[in-house]
Amino acid sequence: MVALAGGVIARRAAGATRHAAVTAGHRVRCSTAAELVETLYQGLANNSIGRVIDRLLRKNWVLVDEIGFAPWAPPAPSCCRVLDLDGMRGGQ
Repeated sequence: MVALAGGVIARRAAGATRHAAVTAGHRVRCSTAAELVETLYQGLANNSIGRVIDRLLRKNWVLVDEIGFAPWAPPAPSCCRVLDLDGMRGGQ
């Protein structure tokens, strides 16, 4: 599962989500969108992209924070859950 987070409270919510997933026994990878893109580009540059993708696929959850710069048009890919954390304030 890939969870994409953006907005003012995304960092705290992503941290809480990570904690809950790890506590439940899931393997989790957290990164910012920029870090993930950089990792993928480095994998392409040094011909290790297969290993990079294999490492990502071994995780139960990949939490991607700070996606504000990415133009995501609904609907997101079926493997992703987009969290609108700004709209979730106050339990909404």
